[in-house]
Amino acid sequence: MAEQATTVEEVCDFVRSTQHVRVMGGGSKDNLSREPTLCVGGLSGLIEYQPDEFTFTALAGTPVAQIEEVLAEHGQYLPFDPPLSKSGATLGGTLASGLSGPGRFRYGGVRDFVISCRMVTGAGEIIRGGAKVVKNAAGFDIPKLLVGSLGCFGVLIDLSFKVFPKASATATLKVETGGVSAAVDAMHQLTHQPLDLCALDFDREGVLCLRVGGLAASLPERLQRLRTLLTGLGTIEQVDDDAAIWAAAGEFSWVPPGARLLKIPIVPGSIARIEQSLQNSRIDPPRRYSVGGNVLWLSWRSEDRWEQLPEFELGGLVLCGDAPVRWMGHWQDNVFFQRLKTIFDPDGKF
Repeated sequence: MAEQATTVEEVCDFVRSTQHVRVMGGGSKDNLSREPTLCVGGLSGLIEYQPDEFTFTALAGTPVAQIEEVLAEHGQYLPFDPPLSKSGATLGGTLASGLSGPGRFRYGGVRDFVISCRMVTGAGEIIRGGAKVVKNAAGFDIPKLLVGSLGCFGVLIDLSFKVFPKASATATLKVETGGVSAAVDAMHQLTHQPLDLCALDFDREGVLCLRVGGLAASLPERLQRLRTLLTGLGTIEQVDDDAAIWAAAGEFSWVPPGARLLKIPIVPGSIARIEQSLQNSRIDPPRRYSVGGNVLWLSWRSEDRWEQLPEFELGGLVLCGDAPVRWMGHWQDNVFFQRLKTIFDPDGKF
């Protein structure tokens, strides 16, 4: 049973008195929070919010959905579309896992919006990095180091983010290109145009989803320009419920129940090789290419062996599903990580 912490003091005391610390927040990424010894979901709440400054500070266990509601009241939002918000994802878990949604294509990821943090080190000491201002050049940029660290350096206490004004209107076009190869070709064509797309995803069937946002009066003209560029690539339709389709993407509703979900960093030029490898394996798992082809979300059944993909030399972070490891596939030793580990967690508690 994991220790439930609701105060910073409780976190510090637990770290000092415990040899093995494994943290969980909301549990939305169940494979990353397996066998936790410390739960910080109770360390929740908004500390400070300045709408005029477009910044807020909240405790690490605060649900993302709660923050999104507060921001929406002021016409603001987190543009990197934190995934799994409806499933209980917390701010700390989002940062520690390094997860960003489709909005990263236009605005950047979570590391581009976190501006400060406090955390408890392996010695049970509280340190702060960054500042609660958008423009800051003082000190070591610790918050960026913690993005994707999976809690290996310490326990996050609170975080500050910058936010953006939310578009007054958004719209999405779906294009059935007929296959991944055609979708990749269309993607390359679109990314070389000054279209200012908010998101660009496609699935294994080659169904391309393009999102635009901005002033409501300008959307019809922008959508018509998109339609003109997409002419001849396949059937084009405008999605009726724009918000619903991207909310479903953020919750990974296409992943079969019980299957593992992997996040795999890629480059668009590798998609053809990846697809060939998947087809040769005869497994053909559900998958979605996001952020303009720079992220592959892959659903993987527990009974399928990773070795069945001999040409698939990439590594993936296993977010959800029953898996004995957090990372599947190729792993590279990181000397920089080891040096940071000796500074923040010299006794190897995390």
